[in-house]
Amino acid sequence: MQDPILKFQKYCSQTDKLIDVCQIRLQYFAPEQTFDIFDHEYIKRYDAHFYHKRGELNCRYHTNKILFGEKGYIYSFAKVYARSEQHHPHDHMIASFSGYGDRTECVVIMDLAQYAYTDSSALNLIIDDYDLLMQKYNEIM
Repeated sequence: MQDPILKFQKYCSQTDKLIDVCQIRLQYFAPEQTFDIFDHEYIKRYDAHFYHKRGELNCRYHTNKILFGEKGYIYSFAKVYARSEQHHPHDHMIASFSGYGDRTECVVIMDLAQYAYTDSSALNLIIDDYDLLMQKYNEIM
């Protein structure tokens, strides 16, 4: 029973080397370990809080969904890393998950060029007029 590790590496196409970016140690979960999901209800009149159990989720399944889901952590990390500095168009990000010791390991290779800004207008502000911004703010409030 070893804590799983999520490791990010950058493949530099110019030097043909792997560069360590970061390493994250996650919590170990037993295969059958679950956690409960609750709905929270607050009744102001009685100043009372009620919690209604909705169900259970498997911890390993939920962790994998957060990390490798459609908008998972590894893709968000690659997006931020790709936009933080200049990369060669053929550089890649490699996310490797060591798993829980029972063949649950995973490796994802992402193209950094896919996550970099492709248009210079992506950095422009949406509202650059202060008066218009304050007018919209006052309308909302």
